[in-house]
Amino acid sequence: MQAQLNPVRQASHKHSDEPQCFFADLLTIQKPRARVQPWSFIAVRAMRAALMEEHMQTLTYQRARMSALKPFPTPFFVNDDPIVRVTAIAIYGHDLHLWRRKIRSSTSTLSTNPRKGLAMDAIALLKKDHTTVRGLLAELESTTARGVKTRIALLEKIASEIKAHASIEEEIFYPAFKAAGKKKEDEKMYFEALEEHRAAGDLVLNDLLGTDPASEKFSGRAKVLNELIKHHAGEEEKEMFPRAKELLSKQELASLGEQMAARKEQLLAAMA
Repeated sequence: MQAQLNPVRQASHKHSDEPQCFFADLLTIQKPRARVQPWSFIAVRAMRAALMEEHMQTLTYQRARMSALKPFPTPFFVNDDPIVRVTAIAIYGHDLHLWRRKIRSSTSTLSTNPRKGLAMDAIALLKKDHTTVRGLLAELESTTARGVKTRIALLEKIASEIKAHASIEEEIFYPAFKAAGKKKEDEKMYFEALEEHRAAGDLVLNDLLGTDPASEKFSGRAKVLNELIKHHAGEEEKEMFPRAKELLSKQELASLGEQMAARKEQLLAAMA
């Protein structure tokens, strides 16, 4: 299907500073030679392809697509063909939805990390760490004494992740949680978390690092470490994190997340 654009509208694009959308000229397309049903997905795709080829790379489209400050263009009708108009409205609704979602995502995030994408708040970052370490430990526990190289590689990753995670919690998140705490249970939760870090990181992990990966003792210590980490992470996610959301505002959690992400990146780079 070929789309012939209105020459007046086509010329106006070159001089207009107003944001345009790539489907805007669909409303000026002349009547198609072969009439198709307005609900035909193939027709919608064909019309959109023709318009994207015409406008996708233009400066005006890029400006409209990326700017959250300018309003989304509203449609106006030039062509009277009902099939073209129905199809245009369908495409307009779809792209308006994408436009709004783009604006929400660009305005709801306080900052971005160029290496890791959109920034996370403190709790989201810690939960992501928990998921990563749980997966690595489960993989380590499933290995056998014959997979020495695999065990060594996995243990190195696990040790780096656990040490970096424990450091950002003890240096940044736990102090903020303790300072905001208002009950004795909050302080108790704080000290329990520190002791669990000591048990898992300073004792069991260090013992595992000094154990022969080809021995059965390695398997036993890997299982113990896995159980300790699962218990500690589970308690934090069920008790400490919900309490932290009550004590700290969204802005405070976002700020803590930024600090923790930056600090973790430094720690991992130093361990590499």
